[in-house]
Amino acid sequence: MVTTAKSVNALWGAKVGVRFVALYLCVFVPFLVGALLSATEVTNWLLVALICAAYMAFWTALSLYVGRHSSHAPTIASGLIAVWIAVAFIIPIVGDKLIKQQILSPKGNDILLTQRESVNDAWDLPVADTMQAFIKTHPEYSDYKSDVVGFDWKWYYAFQQLGDQAAADLSEQYRDASSAMYQKAGYLAWIAPPILFQRYMTRLANTDALAAFAYEQDIRDFHQQLRHFYYPWLFIHTDFDKAQLEQLPKFGSLKVRPHSSTP
Repeated sequence: MVTTAKSVNALWGAKVGVRFVALYLCVFVPFLVGALLSATEVTNWLLVALICAAYMAFWTALSLYVGRHSSHAPTIASGLIAVWIAVAFIIPIVGDKLIKQQILSPKGNDILLTQRESVNDAWDLPVADTMQAFIKTHPEYSDYKSDVVGFDWKWYYAFQQLGDQAAADLSEQYRDASSAMYQKAGYLAWIAPPILFQRYMTRLANTDALAAFAYEQDIRDFHQQLRHFYYPWLFIHTDFDKAQLEQLPKFGSLKVRPHSSTP
């Protein structure tokens, strides 16, 4: 009987191994073909292979554990479904609500409304007041504000900048809150394997929140470069030299940040 039990266990182990490898190949081979055709870095697709294997191993081990403690098929199926619903839906949804309750953040439409109200109000303000407020943050142009009378492009771009400055604090609060939420969600992911798997994958692909934060910062930096390029022509130079357009800043593609080990 001992020999028979060992044979049965070995047979079941072989079946599990064969099914695991077959399922893994069904998932990984199409990905590998796509990765090779798109010239993906070897280290990236090797990491994906490792992460996928670990994720599938988790569910395989869980299935074997539940199966060993019950011989009733409906019980096994319902137990596994309950675990999957808990880690894939309940924990992420409840965790997201708790995180948002802990971390207060301005809404995007509040930032937009603040900026637009500042810009719209500027049309009714004295030009001198607008230029004076602009000079406080751009003192290098203080000698060129007195010649602004009525509508002038200096004035127009000055109050556009003031509108951005009016919403700057809200924007910074929004960025800080979003970053804090992302970090707390990372802790939550350790008890929700599907979310942890997703975070690792999006980190490798540079499509996660960290990549979005970096992209937004690239846009801010580019906007600042454009302002620094055009402002001297608005406030100092009288004639625009088209040859200077060769030095016009160009927005590059999203910078590839090093992959972090933290999901």
